[in-house]
Amino acid sequence: MFESIAINSLCKNTPKEYRMSKESERNATSTGRIHNLLRRISVIASIVVLLSVATHSELDASSLLSEPNTKLHAFQEDFDFFYQTLLDSHPGFESGQPDFCQEAATLMEEIATVTDTLQFEAKLRGFTHLLQDGHTRVASYSGQSPTTYPIGLWWHESGWYVEMISTEYKELIGCKVVSINSIDAETFMTRLLQLTTGENIYWFRDQVSFFLRNSANLQALNLASPDGALYLTIEQNGTQSEIVLLEAERHSLWSNKKTGITALHDDNY
Repeated sequence: MFESIAINSLCKNTPKEYRMSKESERNATSTGRIHNLLRRISVIASIVVLLSVATHSELDASSLLSEPNTKLHAFQEDFDFFYQTLLDSHPGFESGQPDFCQEAATLMEEIATVTDTLQFEAKLRGFTHLLQDGHTRVASYSGQSPTTYPIGLWWHESGWYVEMISTEYKELIGCKVVSINSIDAETFMTRLLQLTTGENIYWFRDQVSFFLRNSANLQALNLASPDGALYLTIEQNGTQSEIVLLEAERHSLWSNKKTGITALHDDNY
């Protein structure tokens, strides 16, 4: 009987104890779920903050060019695309060019008043020149004229000299160029250098003759003569003379024999 009572008592008490145990488990589980939820919320909040910072940084870089809701005309849109492409293809580039963003913003404002394609190209090439990167350049159809001036100049510390020229003036190879289109040769070529690309001044000087041959480049920089001809004042043996070069469709400059200061030397350094 006592055994029966004890058993009955145990059976009667078991459900209550079982319910208490289950409630404790549920409470522990609920607490764990809350903790997990809080951790997830914390992680999500951190991600949102990081994304906001990254987006804000990108917007800061872009805002240097244009403010939201500002209408850009075609040339500004082209420059904006070019600028963004530079940033995307040269990660961290702006950190090595402290004035890069400011120069871009300044140019964006200048382009707002440009309506001529040649002027836009000149400004774009001028901006590219500042990058000092020989692998980043601007090419266009206007820079591929079928007619060019038959001339090539070479730089020396004492000035600019004729390195290549049309056959009729071949005796002038090696002579110093005093002026071009009535502008001092050094001043003229320095202005033209802003269209070149490269890593240093020596590469700029080596490339500049390619831009001198195309009249479109001279027009873009207001260096062209009214009639489109190229007027050069040459100094030979202490005597100055003027020659006039017209654009020609076909001419060969590469077979010119270099003489005087422009002659090739095999001397060791």
